[in-house]
Amino acid sequence: MTRFLIPITCLTILVAGCSEKPIEVQVVPVEQSSYAVFREQQTPKPSTTAAQGPQRMVVGMFDRPEATWFFKAIGSQEIVDANQKQIFELLRGVTFEQDEPKWKQPTGWTVGPKKTSMFAPLATLIIDADSQTKLTISSLGPNQSLLDNANRWRGQLGLAAITQEQIDTEFAKADGDEFYLFDATGKGSGKMPSDPFANAPFLQRQAMQAEKQKASPSTGAGSGLQYDSPAGWTESQSSGMVPSTRFTKETTAESEKPTLITFTKMSAAANTWTSNAQRWAGQAGQTFTDAELAAATEELKIGGQPSQLIELLDGESGLAIVAVMAVDGQNAWFFKLAGDKESVTEELPTFRKLLSTLKFN
Repeated sequence: MTRFLIPITCLTILVAGCSEKPIEVQVVPVEQSSYAVFREQQTPKPSTTAAQGPQRMVVGMFDRPEATWFFKAIGSQEIVDANQKQIFELLRGVTFEQDEPKWKQPTGWTVGPKKTSMFAPLATLIIDADSQTKLTISSLGPNQSLLDNANRWRGQLGLAAITQEQIDTEFAKADGDEFYLFDATGKGSGKMPSDPFANAPFLQRQAMQAEKQKASPSTGAGSGLQYDSPAGWTESQSSGMVPSTRFTKETTAESEKPTLITFTKMSAAANTWTSNAQRWAGQAGQTFTDAELAAATEELKIGGQPSQLIELLDGESGLAIVAVMAVDGQNAWFFKLAGDKESVTEELPTFRKLLSTLKFN
């Protein structure tokens, strides 16, 4: 401490000049110094969250072309349970305008203070101030890994990491919903677990994460299927939050949008034929009662599995859809042909022929 005090003492003498007032020097114990106080402030305090009881986390992941958006509710399980309906209604009501999400704030929730740091969330909604239960809205780059995010959140809850083979047990998504749902409860602190990239500079961290993803790339939905690709169509694999196999063909009509065939694999537990068929009907601009829907449903077999098919060609939206749902074990498979009515009608025989070649691995 002496070498720091000498220059200050000398400066005091120069400023004081010939003042007759004596100079007083106080020796401060190191444990009471401002440096020690600073170190104390920077030392992480043990979390009391575990002692407060289980924490529940509900996250809606929205995969957009420009970014992946996260609507993350975290806090007391009791409070999250009580607000579950409002959370799910908020998620299902999210829309996007000019790449920015819009949502309806539930009654009784308040808006938290706006943070200005570079990585601050877009918004924070306070569900319950007393228990610090809140929902934050933030974003990262597009095509975020489901596995990496699931394990990050599980770490925050004090839960063990999972493997890629277990990912379907961690996320739920109904066909037609715009988000993937993560919902888990644990006794962790709710804070970020240790991250090997955490102390690296931002650009270096991005590069390291990219290399990690290259080492374990996501597989497309077609990896669980065998089929004969239709001639004249361009095949591609989507590696977003919902992996899918796509076949694209330029439309023969005046519409600028191509005709698409998509294969998508989701959780069978989170999907039913009736709910999905009604959603597709709404997209096509058609309305069915459950009885009318049952009459319009064609029963068939895909890859030896009982399946359902519906043709939605006469709606008012301008979009025509032919959709199939097949369940193979824990997986629900969706096969869809979509485009304008003229092109979908023209390509329907090709689509049905493709369905006849499908086999589940």
